[in-house]
Amino acid sequence: MKSNYYYQYPGMFRVRMWNKNSIVSPTISVYVQTKGWEVFGYYHKQKQLERFYPIELKKCMHDSIFSPSKTVIHNVGIDTAKLAEITLNNYHPTGINGDDFVLETTLKNSEKWPGSSCNSAFLYIVGKKEAIELHFANPGCSYWIHCRLSEKKLDKRNESLKNFTFDLTKWQHFRIVNTNKHITISVNNIERFSSVYNESIGEIMGVALRFQGNGYLKDYRLSDKNGKAIFSFSQTSTITNE
Repeated sequence: MKSNYYYQYPGMFRVRMWNKNSIVSPTISVYVQTKGWEVFGYYHKQKQLERFYPIELKKCMHDSIFSPSKTVIHNVGIDTAKLAEITLNNYHPTGINGDDFVLETTLKNSEKWPGSSCNSAFLYIVGKKEAIELHFANPGCSYWIHCRLSEKKLDKRNESLKNFTFDLTKWQHFRIVNTNKHITISVNNIERFSSVYNESIGEIMGVALRFQGNGYLKDYRLSDKNGKAIFSFSQTSTITNE
């Protein structure tokens, strides 16, 4: 049995084929790479088959900071009177074990956007087998936070996630350390969360950041356990495959 499908945005997808209500194939991985860092915009909670809008990265850079303006977002065809989301992605094979890394990044989100009060920001480290997905939001929004550490899912049902809430209208510096499946998260040099997972995420295949609204990114560096950069983002690396 054959099937064709066009993926509008990059990532690691786990795919199964269905015939009516029955699964007719094993799960396979579909990997869509990028050419360095790539930006996409779309509407909040839109369906996967709806349009995703590529945005030229250079137009998102202002004074060395990633900060796509509403004008830039509007010019690609997105109605900025509605809640939009922006993703910054970099996917390529690394050969690096995803259970040992250090991620440091400084980011914030827009102060005002229609339909949004939580100003959520998301960090993704995507492995060949599983992924690390971290969700941060404004104070008072912990009810809606969902995180994933490989097989381990964190939400309001099983854990208090108040330590994932900050004033994201102001710059926040995040340091995420993974040491043999033990995750610690520090914000502005204060440890806010620590947990472990069991199932390896496998080789790191890519990273992404997602903002509800336009978002701001000052720096980003994911390094291996020896301190060697795997993915980095700055004004000088926006067109490279780092």
